[in-house]
Amino acid sequence: MNIRKKVRVYQTPLERIHFTYRMEQLEPIIHEKKNFYKVLFANPLVEEVLERSFLYTDNTSPLSLVKSIIPNMYVKRSMSSISNLELKIDDFYQIDKIKKEYSLTWPTSEEAELLQIIGDSQIIVEKQFFLDPNNKIIRYEEEVSCPETYIFEE
Repeated sequence: MNIRKKVRVYQTPLERIHFTYRMEQLEPIIHEKKNFYKVLFANPLVEEVLERSFLYTDNTSPLSLVKSIIPNMYVKRSMSSISNLELKIDDFYQIDKIKKEYSLTWPTSEEAELLQIIGDSQIIVEKQFFLDPNNKIIRYEEEVSCPETYIFEE
């Protein structure tokens, strides 16, 4: 199954729900402070981050895995119970730019297991950096899929 994906249009993970495939939200994870996240967000004040994962499947097999990573310092107390947290963060911090990077690489063991990749298959990783009006990275999203999953369109 191929899904047409417009590269200039962004939808939050919960907005992507479609009648031909389904979404399963995995348990959120809070990562302790690591220098990796300070570098990723270009902010030495980043301590813990919240990772929300979404697995998209058709009836028989996984299509893609989306990981949304948000520093806890940007998640306000009133936002913690909101289901579409990504949309709320984007609205609250006035996200107006998304920087995207695409790469072809090999999956990690976790990605291979979740996407049921066997053998030497490669994956496409779409990295998205969400920037506020001051070009500060507020959140990061990474989508991992097999190269056959999407047909990218302008």
